[in-house]
Amino acid sequence: MSEPLKCSVRPDVMSTCLSKLPGPFFDFLVTNGDHWERSGKAQRIKGIKHEYFHHPDALRVKDVIISQVANCFRKAHPDFNYYGPTEFRNENLDELINYLGEWIIRCRSCGTKEDFDSLLEPYFRETLTSVTNNLDEHWSNVRDDLAAKIAEVRDRARLAQQERKALLVLGI
Repeated sequence: MSEPLKCSVRPDVMSTCLSKLPGPFFDFLVTNGDHWERSGKAQRIKGIKHEYFHHPDALRVKDVIISQVANCFRKAHPDFNYYGPTEFRNENLDELINYLGEWIIRCRSCGTKEDFDSLLEPYFRETLTSVTNNLDEHWSNVRDDLAAKIAEVRDRARLAQQERKALLVLGI
């Protein structure tokens, strides 16, 4: 078995460490709500239309990163499906934006490595440690990159809110 690929943790290359985290991915896509495939006389929902999977306009984020904020998604939408599609709109979307914003503030306010470690889920911490050299020295760069990546998700949700559309979240 080969040793995991290590990245050097320097401020100028830190974002490459998050990119070396293993997949799979979550996809975030702003839609007008026509993404559901329906069938039968009652037009029951069968699932998501094929063309929405791996859509070129989707924001793709690795699941190890989303695992950090999965609770934000669960609190915002009681039927959040980590392993499948979930549609956020209206009040679910508002709540998601608020919860993600609170998490980002909490993350950015971590002033010590111990504070940051207490914020991290064990799965994320272990995975990050397996691809990173000198995490102890450059934890603040990881903090900033992680907060920035979650801010991208929040910004995608804000876009859906501003355009009065839905945020389609396709889990792993």
